[in-house]
Amino acid sequence: MKSLEETFTSLDIYDECFRSKEGAIIFLLDHGFLRPSIPCDRCLNLTHPYVMTISTTHPSNPAKKKKIYRCRNKSCRSKASLKKGFRFGIVSVDYNKILRAVYCWIYNFHIYQAIDLCKISKNIYLKIKDLIMETIGEQIEEMNMIGGEGIKVQFEETAICNGVIISDSSNAYDEIPGITWIIGGVVEGNFREFVLEILPNRKASTIEDFMRRRFHPGTICITDGYPSYPLAVRNFGSEHYVVNHSQGFITSDGVHTLTTLKLCGLILKQSTGRDVD
Repeated sequence: MKSLEETFTSLDIYDECFRSKEGAIIFLLDHGFLRPSIPCDRCLNLTHPYVMTISTTHPSNPAKKKKIYRCRNKSCRSKASLKKGFRFGIVSVDYNKILRAVYCWIYNFHIYQAIDLCKISKNIYLKIKDLIMETIGEQIEEMNMIGGEGIKVQFEETAICNGVIISDSSNAYDEIPGITWIIGGVVEGNFREFVLEILPNRKASTIEDFMRRRFHPGTICITDGYPSYPLAVRNFGSEHYVVNHSQGFITSDGVHTLTTLKLCGLILKQSTGRDVD
């Protein structure tokens, strides 16, 4: 599945996927969130197991028309809800409302703003939020190494202290009681390839160790020039480009390319049960 941020940061809340169930289903299929086919439970023991694919019931009757999974085995033709092939299908609300909730969470809406926009209960919204964190948490666990010869990787650190993300982490100190450092990198132009780790400090040796674990040799490193980075990159044996943080990490359409790191930092901190501003 594509990363949530990569998919949702290009959307507008008035897009069709947020307005109608049909639009939401098309969006989910196009972006790999909804499986186009699933195994048929009744046909699993056959020599050549059949799958259930998406079909439309009552195509000529708009009042009854809906999409379902139906087995391709003509002697079976079992039916199943589309939610069986959807990670968030355990939530009993319309697909477009689920997508609205994901959008609200990614853009850090206040919980009461979110439930009003989505027209869902607080408990349902919190359940969707838990599923978001489980989904991205699994993606983080599967991450290994990124970059490679000639591939540019942007990386930076984020500091969290007492449940609050420090907006200007460059001026924070390792010795601050309760501070947690989260450092990561994202392949330039590809939100789907990124790595993330919690580190004890921002010393050059610590960052160098992180790079050796997470970056392939030959990776071109792009940073905001924090003093530890040049030595770490030099010892790692890579090219190093320093850019202005507020300009060099911004795409031509205004998207901040390192928001992924802050988003995942938020996920990790929220998993402790504490609020993050």
